Amino acid sequence: MAAEILGPSIDIHTGGEDNIFPHHECEIAQSEAATGKTFAQFWMHTRHLMVNGEKMSKSRGNFFTIRDLIAKGYDPLVVRWALVSTRYRESMNFTLHGLQDAAAALGTLRDLGERLALSVAAVDEAAGERDDQRDPEPQEQAMLNEFTMAMDDDLNTSAALAAVFTWAAMINKQKKLPFPQARSALAALKKIDLVLAVIFEPLLPVEEDRAVEIETLMTLRGQARAAKDFAQSDALRRQLAALGAEVKDQPGGSAWRPRLAPAP
Repeated sequence: MAAEILGPSIDIHTGGEDNIFPHHECEIAQSEAATGKTFAQFWMHTRHLMVNGEKMSKSRGNFFTIRDLIAKGYDPLVVRWALVSTRYRESMNFTLHGLQDAAAALGTLRDLGERLALSVAAVDEAAGERDDQRDPEPQEQAMLNEFTMAMDDDLNTSAALAAVFTWAAMINKQKKLPFPQARSALAALKKIDLVLAVIFEPLLPVEEDRAVEIETLMTLRGQARAAKDFAQSDALRRQLAALGAEVKDQPGGSAWRPRLAPAP
């Protein structure tokens, strides 16, 4: 199949570490004996995926499907984030608690992206500017360099993400960013997301009936907050969380968005 679709030689072959012998050695022997050419230039073998501390296997039944996790209230982007946050050559222990941590980490970057986008859009619109193809500011360039070096180091995703979060923490400490820095930071975050595809990607939409129910509860909560009935406001927030809505109270009013993960 590989030869028919990709030719006698391919660039990258992946698989689990348990496939090295005999499966991949057999592939090499058969393919190279038949073609006389190198079968694959690079072999990337992942370590075993652990689930709650045990090796995942069909016989044990200790595995999750994406469908299972979505039904539990996790957005697929959270699953993607959890899987890419560990370097492929290192064992990963996949747990629901870890997915909650992944949702929190991803939420931090998505919040930053939203904050930067709103700030930059307002100024660009007022100035009539649309060109964001500018050289990054020094701190963004340093982060992008670290990210690139880590990814070039045999896809060291954990080190790459560490560079992003160190930079993001520095940005988040600043209550107000000067416009050139905000624009540079937004452009850098978008470059990162060309690789990760989790920060600016849309979340799973909420079903129409549930969205109507959420809007009704948001109205009731707004009324409770206006009446300073904070006990009722908190109770309604919990109901909204159970429906998969994350509520954000802002100076201009309250808004909601789909949750990345179910309420803990």
